[in-house]
Amino acid sequence: THHRPASRRMARAPATPTGGGGGDTPAPGKPTDGTSTATPTGGGGGDTPTPVPSITNTPTLVPTIGIPEPIVLVEDGPPYADLNINVSPYPVIYVGQPTRIEAQVQNPTAVNERVRLEFSVAGFGIGQDFTVIETLEHVLVPANQTIQPFVFWTAPRPGHYCFRVRLISETHGYEHVRQRNTQTVEYARLGEHVQVPVLVCNPFDTEHTIGLSVQSNEPAFAATLDQNEVTLAPDSCTTVNLAIDVPEDAKPDTQAVFHVQPNTNTDDGVLVTVNVGTDSDESPQPDWPVHIPDTSFDYANLNIWLDPPVIQQAHEPINVSALVQNTSNEDEVVVLRFYAAPLGIAQEAVLIGQLDDVLVPANQTISQTVTWIVPDIGRYGFRVELISQTHGYEQVQQRNIESIAYTALVRQCSKRSRFAIRSTTYTPWPCIYCQPVAIPRR
Repeated sequence: THHRPASRRMARAPATPTGGGGGDTPAPGKPTDGTSTATPTGGGGGDTPTPVPSITNTPTLVPTIGIPEPIVLVEDGPPYADLNINVSPYPVIYVGQPTRIEAQVQNPTAVNERVRLEFSVAGFGIGQDFTVIETLEHVLVPANQTIQPFVFWTAPRPGHYCFRVRLISETHGYEHVRQRNTQTVEYARLGEHVQVPVLVCNPFDTEHTIGLSVQSNEPAFAATLDQNEVTLAPDSCTTVNLAIDVPEDAKPDTQAVFHVQPNTNTDDGVLVTVNVGTDSDESPQPDWPVHIPDTSFDYANLNIWLDPPVIQQAHEPINVSALVQNTSNEDEVVVLRFYAAPLGIAQEAVLIGQLDDVLVPANQTISQTVTWIVPDIGRYGFRVELISQTHGYEQVQQRNIESIAYTALVRQCSKRSRFAIRSTTYTPWPCIYCQPVAIPRR
């Protein structure tokens, strides 16, 4: 158990009226900085990213109040995993790239209504504090219409997040709260042991024992928690690991869904989806206590990232970072080696940095960074080697990714919009992974 880092405590950002919700019709044209737009279904304009707000200690979830009035957030899923809250791109790929969070608000009556919409963010987990991203005031919901208001947010680092939308009726005073607290494991291999860390926090003012349970739509997928009950002091958290075993005989493209819920709040929880891929010939990763978390293919790991995300000038420094996770109850020490090579297959890589004696505390995830002077403008692949000084094993993960930037926002990234160029001969740099990236229209 550890205390929440100070960087997660943010003060609520002030509510500011925006151009999209003030008039009887959505404001056309290019929005200005710091504004968001509420548009009827099918519409949507560009925006600029909202700066990361300051930290606050607010309750993890305001319970949904019974809604006798007509204006509601359109629901698709449980309160903590509403798929009608659209997030693009997701998971967050680049630091500094705007992420669009969109909700659906429905008015089935013959009378125009106005609402206030509060968009908030927290880390992926249970009982965590939320930070207000932006509040849209006086949003018009026309009679017999569904609108899709949205805001932009810039993530402090890549990864999975929980997003919350709170609707408050300005006419009737009721509120409706929904979250999207989800994580997807893509292309899981047959027989693979998948482990997903879930941060569990105590939102109460006193010490509390929180019971946890996991449910699934696929009984053949064995799913267990390494802790079914945790006792936490006020304002403290611990990591609970969800372990999922993919059956050897699972059918490709099977989608297994797992719900992890606390016994303290039935409206809170996380949803983990495991998509079984077709690469059954690849051997599963060993169950290493200290490792770089794998987000998809070994050669396209989004837990390795760049800052700035795009190389635009030669002979300038760029930061290459990686997440390192320790799922054991003991501190571990590792060596990290960072390599770079031109984007491609079987390219010769050069060592760009080495970090010795890196301490990874028990049940924690840390990020480590090296700085590299880019020799030439271009696309590069990056490899990170982790060597456990305690156990002696070595793990290799890569970010061999080409980003295709669209001039308009991509609402949803499906499996069909991702593709890989594979090689069956070369192992150091076996593939190129292509990932569409959503950017604002300029």
